[in-house]
Amino acid sequence: MFLEPGREVLVARDGDQVAEHLQSLTVERAKEIGNAARKRILNQHTYAHRALQLQEILNGQYTTSTAATASSVLIDRRKPNPITEVSA
Repeated sequence: MFLEPGREVLVARDGDQVAEHLQSLTVERAKEIGNAARKRILNQHTYAHRALQLQEILNGQYTTSTAATASSVLIDRRKPNPITEVSA
């Protein structure tokens, strides 16, 4: 359910690790990580997802399987998305 370290987010324990990430990060890799994180967030971590999750919890109907299918119900693909993929 959370962002996957190394694939969707970079994690650092201290300032030295932050510096290491920044020194080794290429533009291409940064775009890959950013786009993967964007995809996960839009599919699983919006206010609409949390509202549906809260409603199901309050109704005693929440399960992990309903959470997995929530994104198909919540995202209106006809509306333009203001958040676009990272590009050059």
